[in-house]
Amino acid sequence: NPPRIVDSIFLKEEHRHMKVLIENILFLKAEGSYCKVVTKNKEYVYSINLKHVIEKINHPHLVRAHRTHLVNIHNVDLIEGNQLIIGKHKIQMSQSYKDDLLDKLNII
Repeated sequence: NPPRIVDSIFLKEEHRHMKVLIENILFLKAEGSYCKVVTKNKEYVYSINLKHVIEKINHPHLVRAHRTHLVNIHNVDLIEGNQLIIGKHKIQMSQSYKDDLLDKLNII
């Protein structure tokens, strides 16, 4: 059996864990030894590095755009030069991740 793709994760908020659908995640951002998870409604910050979060979530819609960013390809609104626009956020694409990311975005 192929591994099942998880459609949600639980994010810790104070003393509880909130279910968040992968489709509601806009992007994840590394900020030093912290990781910010930005969703359509909220931002969560954890004292865990991005690499560890990537290993934990491991979802095909979450793709590396830069060493500091993992984006949800289903929430990319616009590609302008080396920038991805997701809602009001601008995310820089780095050359090392650009080809793989553009491949997954189904560009014609």
